[in-house]
Amino acid sequence: MTNWKTLSSNNLILKKIRTLDTNLSLKTWSRSSIITDEFFGMRLKVHNGKDFIPLIVTPDMHGHKIGEFIGTRARYEFKKKKKKK
Repeated sequence: MTNWKTLSSNNLILKKIRTLDTNLSLKTWSRSSIITDEFFGMRLKVHNGKDFIPLIVTPDMHGHKIGEFIGTRARYEFKKKKKKK
């Protein structure tokens, strides 16, 4: 039995990355996959629950999960009221 905290990358993503051209982007729903050396320079479209958000993988992201770089919550800003004269 494997521990759920072990480092893992989705094998399907790795197979697709090995066969994919570097100019194309790969759509993925796997936010829990760990970024390894094979991901560097790739363009991914990561699902945030509603849309696919583009992400370019850099060497600084090594060892982190894909989902850490794509937020899932919409940012809300309060509207400023106009002052009455």
